Amino acid sequence: MDKPTARVWLSRILRFDPTGLNWPRAVLFLDIALVPLVVFWAIGHEHYLLSALFGPFFAWLDDPGGSLANRASHIAVFTLIGA
Repeated sequence: MDKPTARVWLSRILRFDPTGLNWPRAVLFLDIALVPLVVFWAIGHEHYLLSALFGPFFAWLDDPGGSLANRASHIAVFTLIGA
């Protein structure tokens, strides 16, 4: 069996699969991310924006799904560890 070349390996990893995207969830995250953007621009503290967006972004990636109580407790523990 031939070992796949780097080009074949990269093309498999970087392949775009539109069926794998959850568009409502992505739009919801963008809506949530716009709140700190507007707030920090309004008060003149743009330098905190990146930090404020990394928290929700990583919590969003860590979201296991399931019931609301399970998700909230899991993300809360993740947030406390990160803080």
